[in-house]
Amino acid sequence: MDKWLTLGKASEISIGQSKLFEIEGRIVSVFHLKEGWFALDDRCPHRGGPLGEGRIQDGCVICPWHHAQFEIASGHCLQPRTLSSVKSYPVRVSQENIEVELP
Repeated sequence: MDKWLTLGKASEISIGQSKLFEIEGRIVSVFHLKEGWFALDDRCPHRGGPLGEGRIQDGCVICPWHHAQFEIASGHCLQPRTLSSVKSYPVRVSQENIEVELP
């Protein structure tokens, strides 16, 4: 059964930024873009690079280690070093709290 978990205050992440959270044994990066809120597993499938430290550009995050590029809204891999996507999670903001739905 999926459950919603509260991570922190929405005011902690400005538009165009991300923040790392460790929840239930997972490391998740939450991104705040003009288009909304998104969450991805933080580790690049190629070699485990920390996506939360990557550059955010045009709705994508670029792995800081080997430059694989992922669409933030879906986790879809757009440019290799890897061909694998990263897991994405639903995000909502409720009463100023960031909440992520995990399986």
